[in-house]
Amino acid sequence: MLRRAAGRAAFSTYGNINFSPKKQRSIANVVKVYHDVHAMAPSHGTLLIPNEAPWPDEARGKDINLSRFRALYHQNRLDPSVVADMDALSFPWSARRHHWDVRFRALDAFLALHGPIPVPFDFVVPKNAAWPRETWGIDLGQAFGLLQRVGFPSYVKGDEMARFAPILAHPRTRRPPLTPAILVDACRIYYTEYGNLDVPLMYRTPAEAPYPPYVQSLALGRHLQALRYDPSPPFAVLEPLVREMHFSYIGPRWGLQLRAIKEFAANFGHLLVPHSFVIPPNATTWSPDLIGLRLGNLVNTLRTTRSSLSQEQIQALEDEGFVWSVLDFVSARKLSALTAFIRVFGHPRVPQQFVVPEDDSAWPVEVRGLPLGTVVKDWRRHKKTMTDDMVQRLDALGFVWDMVAWRQERVLHALQTFKALHGHLRVPPQFVVPTNDARWPESTWDLHLTNALMNTRKAERVRATWPPHRIAALEALGILTPLASTSSDTQRQLT
Repeated sequence: MLRRAAGRAAFSTYGNINFSPKKQRSIANVVKVYHDVHAMAPSHGTLLIPNEAPWPDEARGKDINLSRFRALYHQNRLDPSVVADMDALSFPWSARRHHWDVRFRALDAFLALHGPIPVPFDFVVPKNAAWPRETWGIDLGQAFGLLQRVGFPSYVKGDEMARFAPILAHPRTRRPPLTPAILVDACRIYYTEYGNLDVPLMYRTPAEAPYPPYVQSLALGRHLQALRYDPSPPFAVLEPLVREMHFSYIGPRWGLQLRAIKEFAANFGHLLVPHSFVIPPNATTWSPDLIGLRLGNLVNTLRTTRSSLSQEQIQALEDEGFVWSVLDFVSARKLSALTAFIRVFGHPRVPQQFVVPEDDSAWPVEVRGLPLGTVVKDWRRHKKTMTDDMVQRLDALGFVWDMVAWRQERVLHALQTFKALHGHLRVPPQFVVPTNDARWPESTWDLHLTNALMNTRKAERVRATWPPHRIAALEALGILTPLASTSSDTQRQLT
């Protein structure tokens, strides 16, 4: 929240030569609110002020450059009353000095709690009342190491250096290797405190009692996660954890992965797992030990590392309907829907707005709800980028790639058939090609031929939209007059 955000308005504190007492007081008010909210003064170079109460109205949603405010102090350009108010809040006039002052206060607290012993490498100040509020979360192990290697900043006085000399004089030793006994001891303390071993993944043991020094700041969550899926866990660790603390040992990670895949299929009815899918918390339909698992990432990894899986693992996945190629699966699903459409309606000409019914047993469950009309439109649009195999599969189903051409051919065939049957093209009003009549091509069945004939006689539009060979067919039927004949007739009329 307290970092610079692009595009935010700047509270005019930088580069303003005439830094008015009013603006100084405005900044002082912001610092006081920060102190009230966080129980300490801000040490930031720039404050990003939330656009909400209790922040002053004139500062809400703006950035305040405290670095410039401090620079004005060192130039003696701040009002003395503002300086006095800031001093009362322990406002840090030097960010660098404040950085180390806070760490020295943390070292004082460490000395008071633990005595003159070196700060462990991975010691982070815990968030509790034994430590000053402004020191919470500081990586004190890192700061201690820097003091040992480089020494104190130049401004630190001799008495302050002497105060920390006893602990800085002792060389630090890294944490001893983790032994079964250390891990079991840490688990016993955690179990005594919480009544279970459901340790959060990022949990570290506190650097304080009741944890003895040799188990403090231990990454207990990660160690137990690794142990839970270890194919050959050390018996000296697993036995007391399971017997005394009811630890849930799962075994090799493959078993967990397969179980998660099975539960996804049971919950959703398919295995098209979204890449970003994470098993949700507080979900009663999932096993508790699966919660938080990044199943989408796992499934993607299984697809890309198929060659490293055993034949038994591959077979187990395929038995669950595992999808190795999403593209192939989606294509097969769409083809299945088109096949069902042909079975239901007797042809492959899918209306553009057609959606597979959700509750019709004539359709396979996996295609219900599919917008097949949109699918068909996309197939036609992207034919050039399709694989040859996909084109051949659609051709085998009688797929119509060009509906405009198909409709024109349908009309031509119907007109040619009518003339062959009746010897003329005086089509009765409202004539519709009969269905199931072997004399007529199947593609022409149920065509409103009267309307079609009227449309083909609109010469200007037909000549603009039909290809030459179909125009020639209409001319051969006598529906359109050949252009050459029209020109001759016009010339005779003019002469």
